[in-house]
Amino acid sequence: MIYKNKCPLCHGREGSVEIECDDCNGTGFEPEEGNQFAQCQNCSGDGSVEVEICPRCLGEGTVEDDDS
Repeated sequence: MIYKNKCPLCHGREGSVEIECDDCNGTGFEPEEGNQFAQCQNCSGDGSVEVEICPRCLGEGTVEDDDS
């Protein structure tokens, strides 16, 4: 049986959501040669970025969970 549960990433909001930055893996820093504390250019050092559509539920607010 397949159940629909509230998306754990956007909590069912269906809109934009903040996710961990892929470039720095959430650290806010992007080490470069000679400067290990270089701020990540993608997230401006926040460690997270806002995306328009939740990548987990694709904006639907729910995800399928099978009862296996």
